[in-house]
Amino acid sequence: MTDCLPLRARLASYFPIPDLNCPICHSNIENSLHLFVFCDLAKKMWFTSPWNLRLDSLELASPMHFLRFLWDVEAQDSRMATGYTARNIMLFAYVLCDLLWKYRNDITHGGTPMDPTLLFRNINRSYTSILKNPTPPPPAAYHTWSPPPFGWVKINMDATIGTSAATISCVARDSKGDIISWACKAIPACSPLVAEACAADFVIDFASSSHWSAVNFSGDAKVVMDALSSLKSNVFWSFSSILENCILKLNSLSFWSFSFAPREANILAHNLAQ
Repeated sequence: MTDCLPLRARLASYFPIPDLNCPICHSNIENSLHLFVFCDLAKKMWFTSPWNLRLDSLELASPMHFLRFLWDVEAQDSRMATGYTARNIMLFAYVLCDLLWKYRNDITHGGTPMDPTLLFRNINRSYTSILKNPTPPPPAAYHTWSPPPFGWVKINMDATIGTSAATISCVARDSKGDIISWACKAIPACSPLVAEACAADFVIDFASSSHWSAVNFSGDAKVVMDALSSLKSNVFWSFSSILENCILKLNSLSFWSFSFAPREANILAHNLAQ
């Protein structure tokens, strides 16, 4: 919610976007505050909460104002109905934003979005379920994104395969976790591993042209990351020439490394490639 999501207004600052309007309501420029607060669908979903919230009536001028409202919700009782707790509203906000983000992506990427009425029910059902079972067992292993060392840049990469083309993408962040750049590119349709290898080739060029001397390349295609980390280009014949080209290009960087990132630690690059 600090405008790091790959929404149309944000993407337009990096490359041309033909349509900046929200894919849900088509009436305003799509940014995170619009999507989660001011979009007609978002307003209806907030109003379906147990407290009939009207966030659009508050003076929220930025995503950070929205977050501060949620953090300081106990101080907002003069503007809202009674009978709530800060924890419950935070929980409802998490569920709403998560399901609305998925709904938006279904529309944007040609999927079949669920009926809004069903979306309302799912939000309230999920919220009620979590309230009744607040501490589910954690997954056996959960990985989060970790920052690179000071002075390094970490570039997460991913690829997705469509019916007629593939998309490769990358997101670069510094040691503080701040996004410093991102990029994406369409390539001809190919196999998933070939697309992941092309993504590696793309991000090495991206790092070199950005004049970063110390770069950690991270992706969720383990065979590609392992092959480049060990400088072995002949592991898979189907894309050995691409890996060989990658290895040659690494000479343009002073320091580099490759690391495997599970999907949950690679989510920004994954979403950008969708």
